[in-house]
Amino acid sequence: MALDRSVPPNRAYYEACVGRWRGRLELAITDPDRLREAKLSRLDRARLSSMILSARLFGPPRFETSVVVTGPSEVVHTTRFGFLGVPTFASREVIRLDPDGTNAEITIVQRFFPLFWPARTEGPFHVEVDRAATTASYDLVFLGCPMRQTGRRDGDHVTLVQETDWMRSVQELTRFARAA
Repeated sequence: MALDRSVPPNRAYYEACVGRWRGRLELAITDPDRLREAKLSRLDRARLSSMILSARLFGPPRFETSVVVTGPSEVVHTTRFGFLGVPTFASREVIRLDPDGTNAEITIVQRFFPLFWPARTEGPFHVEVDRAATTASYDLVFLGCPMRQTGRRDGDHVTLVQETDWMRSVQELTRFARAA
């Protein structure tokens, strides 16, 4: 489908992502030494350890997300994942589109099992959408550590790759409903 040049790329990207998505989350520790050196709180280390242990015991978590355009320059993205039908993580992200057409800022509230207290989030964070409106790059913080996220969309499929100095996750998502 040809890109409508009258719609800014940042808006076109998220409009193309409107709906409900699901898939699996694959998480790998890529550098255990850097993870040991990372400035994670004890609670954040426990959160990460429980995610890794649960994935070893039950397989990759089931991941569900939704995207809704709530205004001319605002998008709301929600995420939930869990194991065996039990939710273990939830987030709500508000994305504010910049009038320049390619940039945005995102604020995030994350909650982890079992208490679902809000995790440490800072921000807002920077997002940049390419001119073709197919790739969004995010500079975020995950458990207090800098994280780079790249989302690539292709029709009803989105691939998200998240990387820190010590981990990498890949989420292959498929749209299962057009409206969120």
